[in-house]
Amino acid sequence: MKPFPRYWAQHHETVTFRGGTTWDMTTAGSSFTSEEDALREARERLARFVASGGPDGETPHDWYYPDRHLPEELLEELHGQDGELIGAITRNRYGAAILNTDALLITDVDIRVPSAREARRASAGLTPADPIS
Repeated sequence: MKPFPRYWAQHHETVTFRGGTTWDMTTAGSSFTSEEDALREARERLARFVASGGPDGETPHDWYYPDRHLPEELLEELHGQDGELIGAITRNRYGAAILNTDALLITDVDIRVPSAREARRASAGLTPADPIS
């Protein structure tokens, strides 16, 4: 599992694209070392987007959702017995604690609960196909 950045910063700027379209834009940057480094990354991401032509141009790869980090506060890292990072708990923009891991399967198994009549028949050794005498 990839580690989560510890530092986040946002960069706000009003940008005029080719053709005169003006947007108020905010980009997020992340860093493992400092907030200053995160701010530098946010500025660079916006500059790449503008240089690519913005909304009418060719979108840079790092604007694609799965290829970027989510700006979530890191609450806790979870490590296996060998010290390997196996999960992280982050706080999303709604305030909920989120488990991020690629080492857990959550399954919803629906088990039918027999009715009281079916339970009485089963305790008497009868199957659903047996006639009641």
